[in-house]
Amino acid sequence: MTLSSQPPLDQGDILALVTFGRPIGQLADAQKVSLAARTGSIAAGALAAPLANSVARALDLDVFEIQAGDGLTSGTTVVVGRQVSDRLFVGFRHEFGPTGAQRVSFEYRLTEFLRIVSNITPGAQSVSPSVRTEMAGIDLILVIRR
Repeated sequence: MTLSSQPPLDQGDILALVTFGRPIGQLADAQKVSLAARTGSIAAGALAAPLANSVARALDLDVFEIQAGDGLTSGTTVVVGRQVSDRLFVGFRHEFGPTGAQRVSFEYRLTEFLRIVSNITPGAQSVSPSVRTEMAGIDLILVIRR
């Protein structure tokens, strides 16, 4: 990926301006660390996409995504999914890293505009009083297309 601007700036400055609204020289140390982590995530995402598409085809999956984490609070996440029938989609998500969170989801299409989505998180527990992970949930989703 190549970034450009008018007037011409260094690519690091362009990314800093887009992310924080200031050139890299005016960022605080914490913002520079955050910018480096985001840059790594963008680069990993660009490299992971072709690999993910190849794996999805080889495993006959409809969804196979690799999402880079920030390296501090979240790890890399792998998402896989398959359209089991014309109405049912089954997905699985695993986050590597500190939480190691997993989630299985089922999406059932009732009508063209109405879906039921169920999520199950095996082994979910409350990490702290302010952070809570639900073990299961069901959502009714109305799809509006224009």
